[in-house]
Amino acid sequence: MLPGPFRAAAAPQACLASGCAALGPARAQLDEALALLGEDSGQRALEVEEVDAVREASEVKARLELLEARVGRLRKAARAAKDRAKRKKEEEDKNKKEKKNFSRLERMYQEAEEGDSDDDW
Repeated sequence: MLPGPFRAAAAPQACLASGCAALGPARAQLDEALALLGEDSGQRALEVEEVDAVREASEVKARLELLEARVGRLRKAARAAKDRAKRKKEEEDKNKKEKKNFSRLERMYQEAEEGDSDDDW
């Protein structure tokens, strides 16, 4: 099980991975459809259905590009969250180590004080 900050960063990454997997095939299908529609459009007049198909494909392309941009922003945010979580964990580890060292030093001083007595003078 991941520590707290890493659990928070792992959920968006898993979501992005599944979303990105769906965008790849969608992009390939859209590119294929656009290639088929545009092959012989210059040689003959487009029929009404073809115009509608081209318009619809263009709308799908625009939505797909927006989704791809959003996924890019989400990836960047997930990466930043992961980096923040990593820095936080490192800082917590450093603080824990410093606290342990301070406790050891404090214990050494207490032992030294207990060993010293005014009776020696």
